[in-house]
Amino acid sequence: SSSSSSSSSTQIRYIDAGANLLDSMYQGTYHSKPRHEPDLDIVLRRAYDKGVHTVISLAGTIKESEELIELIHDLDDNSDSRQEEEEGGE
Repeated sequence: SSSSSSSSSTQIRYIDAGANLLDSMYQGTYHSKPRHEPDLDIVLRRAYDKGVHTVISLAGTIKESEELIELIHDLDDNSDSRQEEEEGGE
């Protein structure tokens, strides 16, 4: 039991320093063809579960920067809602 608590406190934390969160593949589109449902939230959750705790995402234009900020706010809102559901609606 003590070994599990010590291993969780020393878990390596990673930074993704080049995430292209606006890539259409996260919306399920590959080579301009729809392939699956949007899954960015699933991809980010999987990364977090594997130790990625910081994501740095860049944009190439002002318009992309605005889209990225909106996406981050949406993801943050969804994360807050999911956390409330997991805690029993508190």
